[in-house]
Parts: sequence; structure tokens; C-alpha cells
Amino acid sequence: HTRYISVTGVQTCALPISPQNTFMIGDGIPDMKSAQNAGVPAIAIEFGYTAMPILHKYEPMAVLKHYSHLPNLLKELVT
Repeated sequence: HTRYISVTGVQTCALPISPQNTFMIGDGIPDMKSAQNAGVPAIAIEFGYTAMPILHKYEPMAVLKHYSHLPNLLKELVT
């Protein structure tokens, strides 16, 4: 099984489906809390509206510095 990830302005990539490669990507406290409640790792968006020191309190698995980095970041996290 393959899940296709597509984000506007970002190259589409395909990853195998499993709970270990399901991520919540967000820039706010509700996003980080939703990831925790869902039992999935969070990826914090560095360029969002919430300061990174606040998001780091929720222990995101990774930090996205720019949308163009998303495909490579996802590949790194699931390999």
C-alpha cells in the first residue's frame, strides 16, 4: 500500500502506509495536541504563527523549515 502526499507547491512523494509514517504537520498548539491525542508524531512548522520554543514543549519529531523541504524530511523520518 502506498499513501500519496501532496502539498501545494511541493513535489508529490509516495510512502508506505503505516502508523509510524503518519504525521500531524502544524504550526500551533492545537496541532501539537491533536497529534498527541491521535498517537502520531508531530512535525512543527518553523515559519508558522506560534514561536518554536512553545512548539518544542510538545516534543515534535521534526521541524519543517520550508514547504519545499517536506518530501525529503518525510523520507528521512520513515527510513
